[in-house]
Amino acid sequence: MTLEFALPFIYSGLIGLGVGLVSSMLGLGGGIVIVPLLPLLIGITPQETIGTSLLTVFFVTSVNVWRFHRQQHVAWGVGMRAGVFAAAGSYLAAKTTGLVPTFALHAGMTMALGLVAIMTFVPGAAARVRLPHETEVQKRRSSIGVGFASGLIGGFTGVGGGVLVTPLLARLNLVMRQEVVPTANVTIMCTSLAGALALVKMESLSASSWGAAFALGRVRLDLAIALFLGAQLTSPFGRRMQSQMNPRKRDWLIGTLLVALALRTFIAAWKAFVAGS
Repeated sequence: MTLEFALPFIYSGLIGLGVGLVSSMLGLGGGIVIVPLLPLLIGITPQETIGTSLLTVFFVTSVNVWRFHRQQHVAWGVGMRAGVFAAAGSYLAAKTTGLVPTFALHAGMTMALGLVAIMTFVPGAAARVRLPHETEVQKRRSSIGVGFASGLIGGFTGVGGGVLVTPLLARLNLVMRQEVVPTANVTIMCTSLAGALALVKMESLSASSWGAAFALGRVRLDLAIALFLGAQLTSPFGRRMQSQMNPRKRDWLIGTLLVALALRTFIAAWKAFVAGS
């Protein structure tokens, strides 16, 4: 095996180390790590990157959920309701993206991400928008709304819904504190599976014969496996850390990512405005 042949798998494994940490410790899935780094280091197409990321995140979160379930930390009702509607929201976003003006799309995403960032950074702001949950019906409606909103934003921006599901589960008091990350993994697992299955059915875009041999539609199975194996090296550490991590520290980490994403969508909105699109 030549070094040139092995490098994509080495890079994928190294990226997987970060995926394992952010998914198990912060409840962010891992796509936020894979999507910017995989095409940069390996050179695959954006479509293959998204498909490979979704399948990897499904593999990683499935293992996380199984481990968290054994620890009895998963709120299955909330996680599955949010997951099913997140998958529906993501599908709807993918179908309607071309119908919404680019400027309006990015501007709306900037405001949504900014609002959740404020909720994450400022406890008082979260308290003012926090929903009461005196009844189980209200709790179900809130979990459905969180899932659908995260699916829409994830589908429009290409960022996994975990960056929104995790802070909203905590800020709206939908689950107990120790259940936030485990339950977010359930939601992400459902969303990533739905997205991966959709891309598996599409035509492969792999330019190399090796890539085409291991392509399932627009998903690179070989790279997904390498990413998954890398994630398994750090996921156990992340699962232990998530129950010990100070909630405010986790909020600040997630909030920082939200601000970065909001800035990215704001820049895209400004460019679209200048271009008149």
